Amino acid sequence: MRPTTRQVDLCASRPSGGLGGGALERGAVAVTRSDVAWPEHRSSSKVRHVPELAEPARLVNARRFLMGITNNDLDEVMSLLSPEVVSTVPGHNPLAGVYRGPLEVAEHLTKLLTATSGTLETLKWVDWLVGMHYVAALQFVQAEGGGSMYRNRHVYVIETDRNDLIATIRTFFEDEIAADTFLSGLPFK
Repeated sequence: MRPTTRQVDLCASRPSGGLGGGALERGAVAVTRSDVAWPEHRSSSKVRHVPELAEPARLVNARRFLMGITNNDLDEVMSLLSPEVVSTVPGHNPLAGVYRGPLEVAEHLTKLLTATSGTLETLKWVDWLVGMHYVAALQFVQAEGGGSMYRNRHVYVIETDRNDLIATIRTFFEDEIAADTFLSGLPFK
């Protein structure tokens, strides 16, 4: 059998005469009906397996690095940094600044972990966002030091190089004043 076509006036209204023209015109819509059966593969209700995608190396490296910091595994995670890594920490406190190269980044992180006596703890990794070159992580963290308790959310924006090594680390504090107050009260040596 051949498919048949018939015209049906649906009284479909659409504006005419440009923007805000006000005049409406009636339109006809062509409806095609086929008496021919659809091939089996079109009406199949089989569940198809969708293969899982592997996590991008930039996400794996960023996650290993950030989680390694709070697990005090600095020696293991430093290999994930590019030789030209640049880490930026905002604020007006002893740890604020720009750190260049793996050695400066390691010294900065060691100061933080030592001053907090190993109490820096991630309460929750809230989210991970992955782009073509960047990974962003939202962390809810707490630490103790200098007689005070600190809880805050941090956002890390990490850029990787073509080898998926960490090239830039940008840290942002949800409450920068609270971060400055806490970090300024830590006993740095």
